[in-house]
Amino acid sequence: DSFEACIQTLAATLEPVTITGYRLVARDFLSYLEIHFPQVRQLSQLRRDPHWLGWLRSLGEQQPPLREITRQKYRLKLRVLFQQLASCGHLLEDELLLIEDLPSPRRRTHDPLPHPTLGKIFETQIQTLAATLRPGTVLGYRCIARRFLSFLQTDFPQLRQLSELRRDPHWLAWLRSLHEQQPPLSNATRQGYLWDVRRLLQDLESQGHSLSPGLVVAEDFPPRPRYLPRALSPEDDQRLQQQLHRQDDLLSNALLLTRATGIRIGECVDLAVDCLRMLGPQQWAVHVPLGKLHTERMVPVDEDVRNIVNRMMALRSQSIHATLAKAGSFLLPRPYSHGRVYQNLRYALAQAAEQAKCSHHVTCHQLRHTYASEMVRLGVNLPALMQLL
Repeated sequence: DSFEACIQTLAATLEPVTITGYRLVARDFLSYLEIHFPQVRQLSQLRRDPHWLGWLRSLGEQQPPLREITRQKYRLKLRVLFQQLASCGHLLEDELLLIEDLPSPRRRTHDPLPHPTLGKIFETQIQTLAATLRPGTVLGYRCIARRFLSFLQTDFPQLRQLSELRRDPHWLAWLRSLHEQQPPLSNATRQGYLWDVRRLLQDLESQGHSLSPGLVVAEDFPPRPRYLPRALSPEDDQRLQQQLHRQDDLLSNALLLTRATGIRIGECVDLAVDCLRMLGPQQWAVHVPLGKLHTERMVPVDEDVRNIVNRMMALRSQSIHATLAKAGSFLLPRPYSHGRVYQNLRYALAQAAEQAKCSHHVTCHQLRHTYASEMVRLGVNLPALMQLL
């Protein structure tokens, strides 16, 4: 009953599939205790040895054997359940679970780029880019370089130097390979690949490497489809907001805050507990931290938005995750990662839109477009709207 109550609390903020994972781990652990230690009746009776260590050994001896990553997930999930139980007042042995029982953080390592000579040249240039670009951007360049060099190594093994690279047959063959890939790549994806390789080649040329003139031309880039921002219809917008108000949980209020301020969903995830600032008599604003453009700003808000933030603060204090160390100073508690909170918001929005019977699928970014459209209808001029956004 204690574990089930704990899992039900987690269900208020986590996706159903994640809750299923917690329930499976709890069932496995409790079944083990019931079979091997039937005398254990209280959580206070749990001991590191033999109960916890015995369960760890059972995971390693299970048939068919569990993968290492699966056993790691089991241990991490049970650790969260123990933390939740302790926060609810259950007595647990102080050293029931030690840090060495948990998997050590995996360090991302990169295999060397393919190609005996060009791989080292491209790797040196990517390392130079890493001094000024974000890790995710650098990883993208490395992935595209790997794809391009693998193609050259497979289809043109005699190519050894950058100076030997020609538009025909090398570059044109690379273009054909991207176009013929199955499943097919979108124009936007192919365009991104070509931009990245061109950037690397241009940088290498500026470093003194000799390249054939006319290797890449503008006509090589496929046209990119033009998607116009689409705001929600007034009817869908009203139905969705009403549904979010009815649900009145932490994620629903976060989505209402996004809709009411026009902030990006990633900015909403990163809002601090003290994001609501008083600028003057009856003048309030939400402080938006460093976001996509590496800038921070103040978004003026009215009483309705203040009520949403205050409601989020109240719900946050009731949330189980507010007791975890990683909740930190974020308005939305973050027991795992920025990405997990973002996925939870997407899932909550999809569920609310379905229950509100919206006419189309709704994305988080549409809330931002809907805010902008409303501001234009209310007479806000475009330069001011640009500053708000």
